[in-house]
Amino acid sequence: AAYPFPHSTTLSAPFLSLVGLPWIDWTIQRQVTEALYSITQDTAAAQAGGYAGWIPPFGIHEVYELQSTVGATTDNKCRGSDIGEYIRDPAANRCNQMDCPAGTIKQGNCEDILTRCQRLGLACPQGTFCICEPCLKVPEVQFTIRISTLTSNQNAGVPLLNSTVCTKMDICLQLEQGEHLRVSVTDNWLQMRGAVDFPPAPSAVEFQHDERFEGSGSSWLPAVHVPDTGEFMLNFTKTAVGAHILRVRACVTGGEGAPSQQCAELSASPILYLVNPTTCLRAHEVP
Repeated sequence: AAYPFPHSTTLSAPFLSLVGLPWIDWTIQRQVTEALYSITQDTAAAQAGGYAGWIPPFGIHEVYELQSTVGATTDNKCRGSDIGEYIRDPAANRCNQMDCPAGTIKQGNCEDILTRCQRLGLACPQGTFCICEPCLKVPEVQFTIRISTLTSNQNAGVPLLNSTVCTKMDICLQLEQGEHLRVSVTDNWLQMRGAVDFPPAPSAVEFQHDERFEGSGSSWLPAVHVPDTGEFMLNFTKTAVGAHILRVRACVTGGEGAPSQQCAELSASPILYLVNPTTCLRAHEVP
């Protein structure tokens, strides 16, 4: 039977590959693979399908070399085709075909992956192909919200050591009237942002206080971004006694045809904090 899918040339023999979709359990994928590998030329399945057996999939390097030799490619592209550039390097081809386990992503591009062993000082035996730490575990929580008090003369850019991680609708912190607050949001996916098909980094993080926030009403306030850290911070002072609600959202710049900015509330938002009355000392007391 003719090859059933569109292809760029008849000068080489295309082949069919079987792939498992990401949501298929890996044990099922392995069982199917082992069953296919067990098929031989004389089995009923092979005879009915008109094939000899199943083997591990090849890369496209050999196909490219053949097309290049016979003049079927120009400037790394097939003539009359828009399927894109071919990969000359077999090692790079293996890197592009590699899939990371669920919950992880490739750590950088193929150039980073293929040179990581060398950068780590690990020698690859001659005649072998080595990849070191190609996959990076993705943190389950994309953003972490922290809140803390700070002194009035503390530099706004100095990280806090006593900050509390906040969870949704739990009282994250108690403080007295007039104490200074800092709320910070950490982008836990900062290292992964450059990966292919990974969500872009937020262009802004904004906070919305309850109506008792002095002078702001209920508008969204932009946080200060600390470059190259994935941190967004907002400092303020709260004097109204009682429990207060603080909502937090992250915004990204919209793509072509999309709104200029798209915002979504963080999974840990809203958070709560409690302002207690200031304890005033009597005349005969000293602090």
